[in-house]
Amino acid sequence: MILIDSNILIYSGDEQFKSLRQLFKQHGTVVSIITRLEVLGYYRITQENVNYFESIFKLIVTIQIDDDLVNQAISYRQKKSIW
Repeated sequence: MILIDSNILIYSGDEQFKSLRQLFKQHGTVVSIITRLEVLGYYRITQENVNYFESIFKLIVTIQIDDDLVNQAISYRQKKSIW
């Protein structure tokens, strides 16, 4: 399973980072319901952004959050950390 973080999804909408879109085509790629909430719930989101993100959410399975998912997300975020 490849869990797509909210920031990866957001950056993928930028032409500079369009190579990230290849992740969405890989088998087993998922987003959590929390990612949907964070991305679509942003108070300054534009209609263009909504259209892009909704098209991605149609391609990728959205999964409910559970302990395994929380632990995987924590692990990803800790690897980003400097310490």
